[in-house]
Amino acid sequence: MNAVTAGEMEDLAKLFRVLGHEMRLTVLGLLSAGELAVGELAERMDVSMSMLSQQLAVLRQAELVSTRRDGKQVYYTLDSARVAELLRQVAFLQPAVLAPGAVAAGAGDPYSARLGAATFARIQPPR
Repeated sequence: MNAVTAGEMEDLAKLFRVLGHEMRLTVLGLLSAGELAVGELAERMDVSMSMLSQQLAVLRQAELVSTRRDGKQVYYTLDSARVAELLRQVAFLQPAVLAPGAVAAGAGDPYSARLGAATFARIQPPR
């Protein structure tokens, strides 16, 4: 195994901080099925455009999403196959992360999404 530098560990920690926000995970999950306009994202998530824009800026800065402009409309998509694979790995732990139509690695069937709900299971201690 190769040694990991302190800088690489910091980059990884930054990525996990970006992914550690429910709204950002929901955006990534929705985009896992394909490109969406900002307005459609806001409608599906039932959030304000300003709140969504703040989270989209964080995702753009982290290079997890990319944009395309068509007139006044801005469309978002996952930035790369690397991001899609990361989401498939997260979906292994919690299938509801991926949007309907997105296929998990090796599953062959689309997972259903719980839009607006927590994307990670809350584990309850045994009683």
